[in-house]
Amino acid sequence: MKWYQLAPVWVLAGTLALGQQPVKGSTGSGSVGSAPAGSADPGSTGNLRVKSAGQIFQENPQLAEKVKTMLPSDIAPEQACAGYKAFDQCLSAIHLAKDINIPFPALKAETTGKHASGLEKAMEHLAPAANAKDAVKAARKAAADDMKGISLFG
Repeated sequence: MKWYQLAPVWVLAGTLALGQQPVKGSTGSGSVGSAPAGSADPGSTGNLRVKSAGQIFQENPQLAEKVKTMLPSDIAPEQACAGYKAFDQCLSAIHLAKDINIPFPALKAETTGKHASGLEKAMEHLAPAANAKDAVKAARKAAADDMKGISLFG
């Protein structure tokens, strides 16, 4: 067998061997890169937590007010973001609903939960005449602009 035919095997073997080595701050239980709970390792990122939407809005009242103006009056910004896996997804959905003039509750129902679809697919279902790709791109940019300078970790 030629050396180049064995190269993929060597790469795989090396990758597996490296994956088995403990990493500084790990428990040795295969949790690569994560420090044990309560670790005092100053280089550890194990203590960083993603802030809830409520915390983010509380720390950024201007953003909360802006989002409040884009939502129906009976939905608080924190409630709007409940069910989304990431804060930027929530903000993108809020912008999209406002920009395309579709009801936010309908968009949220399509984009959260067990059978959630992406924003483009949801928009194609709720507003088939609109250009889903461009609208979602604009909504994501607006959400990214809103999030500039905001810390999502605490």
